[in-house]
Amino acid sequence: MKKIVSLIIALTIVLGASAKTYVLVTAVSTYQQAENNVTQTTKNAKSFAKKMRTQTEDVSILTSSYANHDNVLAKLKAICKGATKNDKIIFFFAGHGGADNPETGCIYAYDKPIYYTELMKCFNGCKAPEKVMLIEACHSGSSLKSYIKNGVVCLASSRMDEYSYYHNVMGAGFFSNALLLGIQGKADANKDKKITISELYKYIYTSVVGRTQQKQHPQLITTKEGKNIVIFDCNKL
Repeated sequence: MKKIVSLIIALTIVLGASAKTYVLVTAVSTYQQAENNVTQTTKNAKSFAKKMRTQTEDVSILTSSYANHDNVLAKLKAICKGATKNDKIIFFFAGHGGADNPETGCIYAYDKPIYYTELMKCFNGCKAPEKVMLIEACHSGSSLKSYIKNGVVCLASSRMDEYSYYHNVMGAGFFSNALLLGIQGKADANKDKKITISELYKYIYTSVVGRTQQKQHPQLITTKEGKNIVIFDCNKL
């Protein structure tokens, strides 16, 4: 009986320690101020969320009016608070972005900016060792170098002084299109069926720079260890 109880306890510990991936997908096509509306961002976000559901059940999506400042930060805080030392967090945003200096770099939620400092406050103290940000927005590579630490990695669609472009015929942003193709297997350089951040960045960079005729340069902001994070397992497709 003691052996059986010990076995049950051991199995409980092992199962309880299983890794989870939490994905928060956000995008804004329709803004509170109509003159700021953009096309394709919500479509891109939904496509990404659909792909990530092949990897994990823990996928949340907020778009347009639901992707307002308070909702996005509240959901991200809740995920960060609940994550354990075995888990991974992926945060995706598609919409407008802005940058003036390292203190004011931001993404634009439905109603007002979410500053990178606010996002980093959510991640600070989070037990999850791997935290990935995928940002498709103009000027998205801005200021983040000042904050990348504690396991946070950012793959941004453009440099600080660049726009992020969308292609109407393709029906997607150049960054999102490359991202989706990359995680489907195009980025799997070593053919091991697992897409790392480094592999994904190299594929996206080549695709976006080529298609935009060097007007847009995706940026990878990470530590050396962050490059090896597996963001997508093609074996689960």
